[in-house]
Amino acid sequence: MARRKIKHAMIPNERVRKSTLKRRVENLYKKAYELSTLCNIEMFIILLNRKQGDLTTWPSQEKAMDGIAKFLAFPEQERLKKMVLQEKHLTDKMQDMAEQVSKLRQNNDEKEMKILMKQVADGKSFDELDLDQMNGLVHLIDENLEKLRIRGDKLAEMERRVSATCISNEGNQGEIIGEFKFKQEWPIDFSP
Repeated sequence: MARRKIKHAMIPNERVRKSTLKRRVENLYKKAYELSTLCNIEMFIILLNRKQGDLTTWPSQEKAMDGIAKFLAFPEQERLKKMVLQEKHLTDKMQDMAEQVSKLRQNNDEKEMKILMKQVADGKSFDELDLDQMNGLVHLIDENLEKLRIRGDKLAEMERRVSATCISNEGNQGEIIGEFKFKQEWPIDFSP
């Protein structure tokens, strides 16, 4: 059975609020113990009830104070490196998600333009396209022409290298002439 969403607000009934706090704190202690055991780290929890002024520590007050002292003994630069503020964490997550959405949007636009290009090649009229679609097609055609130009330059370079190192062979094997043209002279007698 799915859990219902919990509204994050102070529980008005004091008895329910105290029992919820007790249950949640016990779960918090259990998770902290599991995490400290699994990851082999020192962990402590300090809870402060503002109204009553109660201070609760886990696993003990001495260990919590030792942990605070160790933390404060670090130079401030080291402390700041290891601290993660909720606001910075959320900002970083939002930037990552924005980059991911941008990449997906760009990928989607490219696929839409390729589909549109195929439709135009199959006979769709340019009169049916709007300005954004026309601009997208122009951009796609420019990108493809640039890729073809680069590929053509690479092939021309390879052709130039091969033709420079090309040596003509004489005899029954044929000869290589100029730019990738092959002239074959077959022997008349095929017997061994």
